[in-house]
Amino acid sequence: MRFVRKIVLPLLLLGALVLLSVLVFQKILPTEVQKNRSSLPVRVTVETILVAVEPGPWLPSGRPRSEALERLQKVLGRIAQGEEFGRIAKEMGDAWEPPFTLTAPGVSPAQGERRSVLVERGVVDCAFSLPVGMIRIIPYDPEGGSSPRGWIILKRVK
Repeated sequence: MRFVRKIVLPLLLLGALVLLSVLVFQKILPTEVQKNRSSLPVRVTVETILVAVEPGPWLPSGRPRSEALERLQKVLGRIAQGEEFGRIAKEMGDAWEPPFTLTAPGVSPAQGERRSVLVERGVVDCAFSLPVGMIRIIPYDPEGGSSPRGWIILKRVK
């Protein structure tokens, strides 16, 4: 009984929060992005944490989905405790990179900026609609949609 209270219930609650975030992101965010397209910024700077599932240069052998979910829960726990996002990204992320600036579709990037067409759709949709300082989870989408590599936790810096 103690095991259930200390381990299973918190994991179930965290899983429910992740699922809710996924549902909200997939159902509400795209329509909000479309409605407010004209008021969105032309450049945004973001930080990301990739919790990979699929194999690639970031994780050569891949990772079971259940193990990735456990890692995602640990990352979210550290974020909730107020740890610095960049530090968590370096220690727990599978493809760490410093904050980067994205340009909106149709905007020519300056040196060091990235064209949004070269970044996963989920990152672009989230980055341009998220208020500065906010964090959102981009759900893993193995079918090649919003995030085909794994879960991405994105923070809009500016």
